[in-house]
Amino acid sequence: MGWSDKYEEGPKSPASTADETGDEANETKITLNIYDVSQADSVQWVNAFFANQHSPVKLFGVFHVGVQVGDEEWAFGATPTGSGVCRHKPRAAEQHHFRESLCVGSTALSKRQLRDFYAVLEATWSGRDYDLLQKNCIHFASEVCELLDVCDVPAWVNRPARLGAWLKQVKDAAWNTPQEPAVRSQCL
Repeated sequence: MGWSDKYEEGPKSPASTADETGDEANETKITLNIYDVSQADSVQWVNAFFANQHSPVKLFGVFHVGVQVGDEEWAFGATPTGSGVCRHKPRAAEQHHFRESLCVGSTALSKRQLRDFYAVLEATWSGRDYDLLQKNCIHFASEVCELLDVCDVPAWVNRPARLGAWLKQVKDAAWNTPQEPAVRSQCL
């Protein structure tokens, strides 16, 4: 399912927009830029040890992800008002330490369609809705990848948030389970 199928505001095909606007559809490379969360040496060490880029099995890490679409990077973060979506120069998220890039595919959407797509993302990803475990930058990147029909964010990138969300569900289920009242003995 592409982004225009999910959001009715979008054009129905790359060809229809090229015909209407003269904006030709070209292949645009899509890359995931993966960062260590923060510039802290300790975070970089943990990520290097538990999620070494050459390791066949990456166990753990704390990451920020941006989706590079052509010559700009799209990311999502917490904001008190407005959209949490932003765009900036690729591999240049100043508050994080750049780690690696992964090519996930390409799109034939025109520049106009990509602008429209970005506008839809801005309108639907509010910075107030940011949640470390259930709606973070990696969830955003995963949705962008799905809508652009390219490879998804690798599972190892969001493993801590998935584990945290699962533990939260278990805790919530345990604490919210109605307790049966204690049965009093008839002898008392």
